[in-house]
Amino acid sequence: MNMYFIAFLILIIPLLLQIIVGTMAIIKVIKWNFDLICIITMFSQIGLIFLTVNRIAIENQNVKCGMPQVAIIILGITFLITLLITIGIQILIRKLIARKAKLK
Repeated sequence: MNMYFIAFLILIIPLLLQIIVGTMAIIKVIKWNFDLICIITMFSQIGLIFLTVNRIAIENQNVKCGMPQVAIIILGITFLITLLITIGIQILIRKLIARKAKLK
């Protein structure tokens, strides 16, 4: 497989985890704390950005240009922003569910 495709897959893991596990935590299917899930996915996203940039740098030692690393950083920041938007939406959904439960 192409190393950039693998880097893409590695960078999308925290976003998918937040969507799946965060939703399960909101609807109380699992007993994990939603805030802990958010913190874990944010820090893992940042860590995986550094990991994939270093991995691309190791794979491209014969290339003198830093553009592959810049592309991975931009992709990682894009996924980080998407992750933050997803967390924001999930927090709003959690507040709406709590408000509905309070009204009953």
